Amino acid sequence: MKYVFFLFAFVIYSVDANTQTPNTATARVEMDRFMVDANGRLLKPPADYNEEGSPYYSKEFLPGSVTILKGHTYHGLQLKINFHSNEIIFLDQEGNEMVVAQPVERVVLQTANGIKTFRSGYGPIDNHDGNSFYEVLDSGSISYLKYTEVSFSERQPYPNARFVRTYRDRVLYYAAKGTQLQKLPKNIEEIPALFAGKEMKVAELIKKDKLKLKKENDMIQLFRYANLLQ
Repeated sequence: MKYVFFLFAFVIYSVDANTQTPNTATARVEMDRFMVDANGRLLKPPADYNEEGSPYYSKEFLPGSVTILKGHTYHGLQLKINFHSNEIIFLDQEGNEMVVAQPVERVVLQTANGIKTFRSGYGPIDNHDGNSFYEVLDSGSISYLKYTEVSFSERQPYPNARFVRTYRDRVLYYAAKGTQLQKLPKNIEEIPALFAGKEMKVAELIKKDKLKLKKENDMIQLFRYANLLQ
């Protein structure tokens, strides 16, 4: 009877080890390599103030991947993007919040609304530099980018009270050819000029589908159509 129990216990242990250990080991190796390459540093604790709003794309950590500038892509990470500081925050194996200290080329997040891709490395414009992150709404010969500009103000409700920091965001859209950015025209009739040799077909699409410049989904449709034209 003891032999049977020992054999049963050994089989259970073997199955558990074979199904869990390789994945756990792989994840730890990936995280260890990422910690070295990213030169991760511990996120400073928040200052002594209350917050209204958030500088993050998502307040919660989201699963995703990070591509270090001209380097390796690391998967299986828990990530947040701080749009105010342009920092990428991740959780290490112990659950500590860490900051990627090396330049990051791309971040991909898995969200409730699908996969979201963010890139840096674009040319300077509107006080943004190469470290600024843009959400790539459509890519091709001319990419459609979204930039979330975050600012904040602070106030003290009454003497000796904790300060309250209020975050505000403003969304800006750009067209990118390679790494060169330009603002979108203020009039949708000027959009076709972005796509040399395709102006007539793009203008026809705008008229046929009654596309609006201020509607993000309309512009995604337009850029996707134009980038697929031969």
